[in-house]
Amino acid sequence: MEEAKTYAICNHCFQVNRVRLDSAQAGTCGKCKTPLTVAHGVSELTAQSLKEFIRKSPAPLVVDFWAPWCGPCRGFAPTFIQAARQFAGQVTMAKVDTEAHGGAGQDFRVQGIPTLILFKGGREVARQSGAMPLPMLAEWLQTNLRHAT
Repeated sequence: MEEAKTYAICNHCFQVNRVRLDSAQAGTCGKCKTPLTVAHGVSELTAQSLKEFIRKSPAPLVVDFWAPWCGPCRGFAPTFIQAARQFAGQVTMAKVDTEAHGGAGQDFRVQGIPTLILFKGGREVARQSGAMPLPMLAEWLQTNLRHAT
Protein backbone atom coordinates (compact mmCIF):
# COMPACT_ATOMS: atom_id res chain seq x y z
CA MET A 1 0.00 0.00 0.00
CA GLU A 2 1.40 3.40 -0.98
CA GLU A 3 2.12 5.88 1.77
CA ALA A 4 -0.24 8.91 1.88
CA LYS A 5 1.41 12.16 0.84
CA THR A 6 0.45 15.80 0.64
CA TYR A 7 2.11 19.06 -0.34
CA ALA A 8 3.85 21.70 1.75
CA ILE A 9 5.44 24.97 0.71
CA CYS A 10 8.74 26.23 2.05
CA ASN A 11 8.22 29.50 3.92
CA HIS A 12 11.76 30.52 2.90
CA CYS A 13 12.12 29.84 -0.87
CA PHE A 14 8.46 29.03 -1.71
CA GLN A 15 9.31 25.66 -3.27
CA VAL A 16 6.38 23.20 -3.18
CA ASN A 17 7.45 19.88 -1.62
CA ARG A 18 5.71 16.50 -1.38
CA VAL A 19 5.66 15.28 2.21
CA ARG A 20 4.48 12.21 4.09
CA LEU A 21 1.07 12.78 5.61
CA ASP A 22 1.61 10.55 8.62
CA SER A 23 4.83 12.07 9.92
CA ALA A 24 4.73 14.49 12.83
CA GLN A 25 7.39 16.62 11.11
CA ALA A 26 7.89 16.94 7.36
CA GLY A 27 11.63 17.36 7.20
CA THR A 28 13.37 19.92 5.04
CA CYS A 29 12.78 21.69 1.75
CA GLY A 30 14.21 19.77 -1.19
CA LYS A 31 15.53 23.00 -2.71
CA CYS A 32 16.98 25.15 0.11
CA LYS A 33 17.06 22.59 2.99
CA THR A 34 15.10 24.91 5.33
CA PRO A 35 12.89 22.99 7.79
CA LEU A 36 9.31 22.78 6.53
CA THR A 37 6.58 24.03 8.86
CA VAL A 38 4.14 21.17 8.46
CA ALA A 39 2.88 18.67 11.02
CA HIS A 40 0.41 15.83 10.58
CA GLY A 41 -0.12 16.84 6.93
CA VAL A 42 -1.12 20.45 7.70
CA SER A 43 1.22 23.27 6.65
CA GLU A 44 1.71 26.42 8.73
CA LEU A 45 1.89 29.36 6.32
CA THR A 46 3.02 32.96 6.43
CA ALA A 47 1.16 35.71 4.56
CA GLN A 48 3.67 35.49 1.70
CA SER A 49 3.85 31.69 1.51
CA LEU A 50 0.04 31.61 1.50
CA LYS A 51 -0.07 33.72 -1.66
CA GLU A 52 2.61 31.57 -3.29
CA PHE A 53 0.93 28.30 -2.27
CA ILE A 54 -2.41 29.43 -3.69
CA ARG A 55 -0.65 30.15 -6.96
CA LYS A 56 1.52 27.01 -7.06
CA SER A 57 -0.49 24.28 -5.32
CA PRO A 58 -0.89 21.24 -7.59
CA ALA A 59 -4.02 20.22 -5.62
CA PRO A 60 -7.00 22.15 -4.25
CA LEU A 61 -5.86 24.00 -1.13
CA VAL A 62 -7.95 24.42 2.04
CA VAL A 63 -6.69 27.15 4.36
CA ASP A 64 -7.81 27.51 7.98
CA PHE A 65 -7.47 31.13 9.15
CA TRP A 66 -7.17 30.92 12.95
CA ALA A 67 -5.56 32.50 16.04
CA PRO A 68 -4.06 30.92 19.18
CA TRP A 69 -6.33 32.91 21.54
CA CYS A 70 -9.49 31.60 19.77
CA GLY A 71 -11.10 28.72 21.69
CA PRO A 72 -13.18 27.46 18.74
CA CYS A 73 -10.04 27.57 16.55
CA ARG A 74 -8.08 25.44 19.01
CA GLY A 75 -11.00 23.03 19.37
CA PHE A 76 -11.31 22.72 15.61
CA ALA A 77 -7.60 21.93 15.03
CA PRO A 78 -7.88 18.12 15.59
CA THR A 79 -10.86 17.99 13.21
CA PHE A 80 -8.84 19.81 10.56
CA ILE A 81 -6.02 17.25 10.97
CA GLN A 82 -8.54 14.39 10.65
CA ALA A 83 -9.86 15.96 7.44
CA ALA A 84 -6.29 16.18 6.10
CA ARG A 85 -6.01 12.41 6.57
CA GLN A 86 -9.48 11.66 5.20
CA PHE A 87 -8.98 13.77 2.07
CA ALA A 88 -5.31 12.88 1.47
CA GLY A 89 -4.58 12.95 -2.25
CA GLN A 90 -7.63 15.12 -2.96
CA VAL A 91 -6.77 18.36 -1.15
CA THR A 92 -3.86 20.03 0.61
CA MET A 93 -4.58 21.45 4.06
CA ALA A 94 -2.86 24.51 5.53
CA LYS A 95 -3.27 27.00 8.39
CA VAL A 96 -2.51 30.69 8.78
CA ASP A 97 -2.21 32.24 12.24
CA THR A 98 -4.01 35.57 11.74
CA GLU A 99 -2.46 37.01 14.88
CA ALA A 100 1.09 36.37 13.69
CA HIS A 101 0.24 37.13 10.05
CA GLY A 102 -2.58 39.67 10.28
CA GLY A 103 -2.05 40.81 6.72
CA ALA A 104 -3.17 37.42 5.46
CA GLY A 105 -6.56 37.74 7.14
CA GLN A 106 -6.95 41.28 5.80
CA ASP A 107 -5.88 40.32 2.26
CA PHE A 108 -8.58 37.64 2.13
CA ARG A 109 -11.26 39.68 3.95
CA VAL A 110 -11.48 37.24 6.85
CA GLN A 111 -13.91 38.77 9.32
CA GLY A 112 -14.28 35.92 11.81
CA ILE A 113 -12.24 32.93 12.83
CA PRO A 114 -11.96 30.13 12.24
CA THR A 115 -12.60 30.66 8.54
CA LEU A 116 -11.87 28.04 5.89
CA ILE A 117 -11.21 29.04 2.30
CA LEU A 118 -10.92 26.51 -0.52
CA PHE A 119 -8.66 27.58 -3.40
CA LYS A 120 -8.40 25.78 -6.71
CA GLY A 121 -6.41 26.86 -9.74
CA GLY A 122 -5.19 29.96 -7.94
CA ARG A 123 -8.62 31.33 -7.05
CA GLU A 124 -11.08 31.14 -4.16
CA VAL A 125 -13.93 28.73 -4.84
CA ALA A 126 -15.60 28.40 -1.41
CA ARG A 127 -15.56 29.87 2.08
CA GLN A 128 -16.98 28.76 5.43
CA SER A 129 -16.73 30.49 8.81
CA GLY A 130 -17.01 28.76 12.16
CA ALA A 131 -15.78 25.50 13.64
CA MET A 132 -17.64 22.40 12.55
CA PRO A 133 -17.61 18.67 13.29
CA LEU A 134 -15.81 16.33 10.90
CA PRO A 135 -18.95 15.06 9.09
CA MET A 136 -20.01 18.64 8.32
CA LEU A 137 -16.49 19.57 7.18
CA ALA A 138 -16.33 16.46 4.98
CA GLU A 139 -19.67 17.33 3.39
CA TRP A 140 -18.53 20.94 2.78
CA LEU A 141 -15.33 19.69 1.15
CA GLN A 142 -17.04 17.06 -1.01
CA THR A 143 -19.69 19.48 -2.22
CA ASN A 144 -17.27 22.25 -3.03
CA LEU A 145 -14.66 20.01 -4.63
CA ARG A 146 -17.39 18.63 -6.94
CA HIS A 147 -18.60 22.08 -7.93
CA ALA A 148 -15.21 23.78 -8.24
CA THR A 149 -14.24 24.15 -11.87
